[in-house]
Amino acid sequence: MIKKRNLDNSLIQWIMTTTGLGPGIGKIKHVAPAETQYRTQAQEMGVPDSDLFTAVEDAYAAMVANRNDVCLMYPGNYWPDQVDAAPMTWAKARAHLLGLHNHSMTVNFESNGVDNVFVFKSTANANIFQNFACKQWGENVACISCVEEAGGYNHWKNVYMMGAIRSEIAALTTASSLHCSGGGGKHNKFIGCKIGHTGGSKMTGVSGVIRVTETGSLATSKFTGCEILSISQNANPCGMLFVEAAASDRLVLLKDCVFYNFNENHGATQPSYAIRHVAGSPTTHDVLLKDCARLGYGAWCNNNTFVFATGPKGATDGGEAVAADTS
Repeated sequence: MIKKRNLDNSLIQWIMTTTGLGPGIGKIKHVAPAETQYRTQAQEMGVPDSDLFTAVEDAYAAMVANRNDVCLMYPGNYWPDQVDAAPMTWAKARAHLLGLHNHSMTVNFESNGVDNVFVFKSTANANIFQNFACKQWGENVACISCVEEAGGYNHWKNVYMMGAIRSEIAALTTASSLHCSGGGGKHNKFIGCKIGHTGGSKMTGVSGVIRVTETGSLATSKFTGCEILSISQNANPCGMLFVEAAASDRLVLLKDCVFYNFNENHGATQPSYAIRHVAGSPTTHDVLLKDCARLGYGAWCNNNTFVFATGPKGATDGGEAVAADTS
């Protein structure tokens, strides 16, 4: 008989292994699209109707902050604005969201609402977000970002964040796939994430795939093994944009990350900088590039008083992809 958690032990072990959560897991909520095999499997596993939902918002409402609850999303497409006519705001601490597939695109969290500034916003601390894709399909100048991180001490693992896809957004200076905002958005980790995309509308404004605003909104955060992706044939866009002098505050570490901008046939204008600072006196934070690479950008940064690189040639053109020998 299945008793505690209404799960067999193999799934509990998988959750603990893939997230790093210990045995102190709280209540587990399941989200599966209606009339799918995944819903049937959950029911056969003994999950009661009180813990089984078709919308992430409803599962989130049943979670309790600071209890280490876990919301499991089965493969499928989830549209938060079609449930509550609003995007998803995650405001409960120590309440985790996990897609049940290591291929992030198998679990899609999407929005096409014309007024949704973001698709998914985190405002709480100490959460794990893992194994899903987040897409901003809104066709309106209001739909400026995909994921907004305004919390702290959170771990984003294997999440695909796709914003600035529509033509209405691509020319805006406020467009981004990941918006780091608020003084609380610090000490976060992004591990194995894809941020941005190489399709859709070409970005043209002074915007960043990652946009950092407000003092301290990316303080002592770390990106490991991430891809920062864009499509542009214009000098203005960049991979990471700081819009305030103290936008980050202290260290931002990027390790084994790739900044890649796609332009057709390598023949058109490419963005000038992978990292751009548009405010004056950037003296309160440092960006350290450790074993990172860039391709499709003219240079690493427009101001090297706050961007540093390790590896061959260091802060000059270290990590720049160059054409391979032909003989």
